[in-house]
Parts: sequence; C-alpha cells; structure tokens
Amino acid sequence: VCAEAAVEIGQILVSDNKKNYDQAIIQFSEVLNEYKDERAACAQALFGLAKAQERAGKIDDALASYQRLITDFSDVKNQYSVQAYYMKGNLYERIGQKEKAITEYNNIIKFYPSKARGLRVKHKIAALLQTSPVSDDTRAELQTAFEQFSAFQADKSAKEAIEQARTKAMVGDRAGAKADLTALGASEAVNNSIELLGMIARISISFGEKEKAASAFAKQLQLAAAENRPKRYGILRLQSSYFLGDYATAISEAETLLAQYSEDAAGITLRYYMARSYDRMNSVESALAAYDDFISRYSKATDKPTLEMVAMALARSAYRLSGQGKISEAIEKYKRVITECPETEMAFSATNSLKKLEERSGQ
Repeated sequence: VCAEAAVEIGQILVSDNKKNYDQAIIQFSEVLNEYKDERAACAQALFGLAKAQERAGKIDDALASYQRLITDFSDVKNQYSVQAYYMKGNLYERIGQKEKAITEYNNIIKFYPSKARGLRVKHKIAALLQTSPVSDDTRAELQTAFEQFSAFQADKSAKEAIEQARTKAMVGDRAGAKADLTALGASEAVNNSIELLGMIARISISFGEKEKAASAFAKQLQLAAAENRPKRYGILRLQSSYFLGDYATAISEAETLLAQYSEDAAGITLRYYMARSYDRMNSVESALAAYDDFISRYSKATDKPTLEMVAMALARSAYRLSGQGKISEAIEKYKRVITECPETEMAFSATNSLKKLEERSGQ
C-alpha cells in the first residue's frame, strides 16, 4: 500500500460513517513510521492523527500532534501547519484555556492579516475578549476586525445571491432572476462593492436591462474614483463602455491607457477589450491584428488573463480567418483553443467548428 492510500484508509476510519478512532490512530501512526521520507503524506497523516485523537477524547495527545505538525512540517507546501494553529485554538477554547486559545489564533493572523481567514480569527478573539479587560486600542482594533468580517460575510452572501440569479437565468427562470437582481440592487453590500456592482451590470445586460446596467456601472465608477487609483478607474471605465455597447469609446479609452500602461500587467486586459471592440464593430482587419497582439503576449504576461479570455480571442480570430477563406490559419487557432483552454465552454464549440472546417478542407 502506498503512503497516499494508507492515509486514505485512515481518513475513512475517522470519518463520521465509521468513527473508528482507535483504529485510525493506529493507521496514521503506521504511516508516520513507515513513510518518513514522504513528507507531504506524513503531514497529512499527522493532521489525521490529531483529529482522530481529538475525537477519541485524547486532548493532550491531539494538542501534541498539532504542535508537532507546526514544528516539524511548516516547510511542507500545504495548509496543515496553519490549520493546526486553528485546531489548537479550538481545543484550548473547548477546555476553557482562553489565553492559550488567543495565542494560537494570533499565530494565524500573522499568515492572514487581512484575508477572510484572518478576519474570521480576529472575530473569534473579539468574542473571547468580550468579557475581559483589554486596552481601548485593542478593543478598537478588534471592533474594526469585527466590522471587516461582517462586511466580508455580506459580500459573500451577495455574491452567492448574484450567482443564484445567474443560474436561474441559465435554466430559463428569467422572471425569478430579474426579481433577485431587483432585490440585490437595493442591497448595501452590493452598492458598496466595485466587484459586485460589475457582476450586477453584466447580468443586467444579458437580460437586455441596459438602464439598470448603466446605473450599476455608474455607481461602480463613482466608488472607483473615490479610491484615487487612476489605472483601475480607467480599466473599469473601458469595460463599462464595452459592455454598454459603446465600442468606439472603448477603443479610444484602451488606446489612451495603453500609452501609459502598454508593458504593465494591465496591458494584456486592455488589448483584449480593444480586440473585442473592433470585432463587435465588424472592423475585421483591426480585430485580427488586435487578437494577434493579445495572443502573442498573453503567455508572457505577469498578470495572466483568464482562460475564457484566451479561448474567446483564439476562437473569434479563427472565425474571422475562416470568413476570409484562410482555412489553415483558422484550423490552427481552433486547435489552440482545444489544447490551451480545454476546460472552457469555448473548447466544446471550437471542436465542432474545427470538425466542419476540416471536412470542408478535406483534412
């Protein structure tokens, strides 16, 4: 049995279905003894061992195993050592050792000072300290963390609601989707988030609700302007023009921004929207040149575009080339969609388009 399989057996034993914790402890201990050179598997086994010990009520053993994970396996590229701090904090909290719990939670904040996990831990610390004497500065810092975490949770809920509206639209429940979007339009979480306003605007456009989309984009740009980040504001304004169908303005804004940020990480995004705008305007030669520029640069870009963007650029370039009778070049582009972006929806349609082109050309 290989190390990974042996770990898997232990995980099955410790699962809610089996609850065979003593046997799981034996299994994970054997992995640690027999596969000492396979550090990633050992880290996973040690985490499993600690969980099994915890569930078996062997709290001191579990704390020791979590500490060993932190001490001996922090170099392994996984999250187990960070999770071990959290698990130790939970255990200390359960047995009433509040100060030790706070110490463990504070260790996590060093890794994630402002991300969701760090905010969640600060929230837990705030709750633990609620009845304890702390300085005004500490209390103010924890209150800020509580507010940040609450805002994060609100953003997360709003994003899930937007995705739910998108799903309803995809399955044909347009009325339900529109009702959801109307409710979300009044949400404070949405109206204070650049990302969420952009999502609302794009979905509204897919429903033909151009006025609603324009309103969301306007609010988005207002928030972006307040940040005093000219590059981000410029890109958002370009995207707003593009999605609202003002392609000439989008091209003009892309050219202006490229004059300042051509070799910047943002340059690849600017080239994509310029190519798409030319394509939408049926300026075929300009679109092909812009697509080629984007395609030639994307793999070297420091800020990589999404695979959906790459797939779209390759597929639209192939479509335009096939319309000009340049079948061999179009076939090459469709093949690149399939090989370079295999998990995108565009890869499926590219497969069908490629098959038709190859039949036409006798290849």
